Amino acid sequence: MLEIVFNNTISERKYQKEFFEKIAKAALAAFGLSEKGIGLSINLVGTNRMRLLNQKHRRKNKPTDVLSFPLHKKADLEKQFRAKTSVKKPRTVIIELGDIFICLPVIRQQAEKENNLESLLCLLTVHSILHLLGFDHEQSASAELEMQKWQDKILNKL
Repeated sequence: MLEIVFNNTISERKYQKEFFEKIAKAALAAFGLSEKGIGLSINLVGTNRMRLLNQKHRRKNKPTDVLSFPLHKKADLEKQFRAKTSVKKPRTVIIELGDIFICLPVIRQQAEKENNLESLLCLLTVHSILHLLGFDHEQSASAELEMQKWQDKILNKL
């Protein structure tokens, strides 16, 4: 079960919750997590909000395309995913992954070169979900290769 909190603070209405839900479900399925209770938020923001977030969290005074804010480390998530609920008390446990902020105006500028906004938006959403799942391409070359492998695998399913 997937629960997405979707917030759109920009005037663009083409990309709705369902678009991102399809991507998130594909990403979770790649890891065998389709049956787990997963929660995350996806926020479409403008350049001013993204610049403020980027300044606050990365000390870069410019808007960026996507920011991910995971709530857990990879090892902690893996423990939660392995945990079983009691048979006597069946319940749905929602594991909150974190928040994704997407700046569509910045992505639109990037996509102008290749003329494929939807593909780039899909790629960056998958990339962000992988960050929420504990992947970090900035850790090492091997971590970058592992993240790229999963990213390609998920994108090929979409």
